[in-house]
Amino acid sequence: MFDKAELEKYALFDPTVDKESKIVDCPGLYVLLLRKGSKLPECGVDYTPCMITYDGEEYELIYVGISNKSLRKRDFHQHFTKNNAGQSTLRKSIGSLMGLKKTYRSEGEKGKPSPKIKFVDNDEEKLSEWMKKNLLLLFKASSNPKDMEKDMIAVLNPPLNISENTNFINRPYRDNLSRLRNDRSDLD
Repeated sequence: MFDKAELEKYALFDPTVDKESKIVDCPGLYVLLLRKGSKLPECGVDYTPCMITYDGEEYELIYVGISNKSLRKRDFHQHFTKNNAGQSTLRKSIGSLMGLKKTYRSEGEKGKPSPKIKFVDNDEEKLSEWMKKNLLLLFKASSNPKDMEKDMIAVLNPPLNISENTNFINRPYRDNLSRLRNDRSDLD
């Protein structure tokens, strides 16, 4: 069973000061934390936060993820850079909480029964800025990250992990987040 104390062995990446090269270019696990004083955007449903201690400071953990190929490409390029909500469930969740305007990922998606979406360019930029300003990343190389991910989600119950999260605590929050993510009423 995963122990929260294991997170002390993870490296810290601060997107406001660190270069992307600090994140290892190999498979591994990562968690996203809210910076001190930061909060997720309100969505009308409260959740029970997962608090962890890292380097003597307490943080709210909001998401657990893995990369089977490259943490650097997954975390920096897909999460912290613009125009990638179509490839990042984390960006899709936070952008949906922010109420950002959705659009088709490509013109070919228009008319499909379940089109892939992202946010309009200006909103993708707002999302990137919000994430850099409000989030910290902890990461650790691992040759089998998938083996640990389910265990970490079960123990930590991060509010933004919808898939693989069966914990009844925060279920109403995750259900609402899922509804917001799937709402396509603003698509043209």
